[in-house]
Amino acid sequence: MPYYIQNMRTGKFVEGYLPSRKLIETSDRAKAVKYSSFGHASEVVFWVLSHLEKWRIINCETLDSYVHDQTAWRIEIIEREKDDDTSREYNKIGLL
Repeated sequence: MPYYIQNMRTGKFVEGYLPSRKLIETSDRAKAVKYSSFGHASEVVFWVLSHLEKWRIINCETLDSYVHDQTAWRIEIIEREKDDDTSREYNKIGLL
């Protein structure tokens, strides 16, 4: 299953990197990098992304999200509301 990485402060997704290792973020989930496994996404968070930021890993198919709490990755419980007109799901950080 593919996974996205999201910056919890900005709500943006990881889109890629410039050759200078500068992070590119996007608000458009369709442009975000899809990591092939949870293990791959968690390694990117640990080894590549800034430790000054807090990151969320989101399963692209189930929309389950995981946050690191200093000891391990924990599933994040998000209350979702259905929008009757569009059948989209919303959470505290915006449109999923």
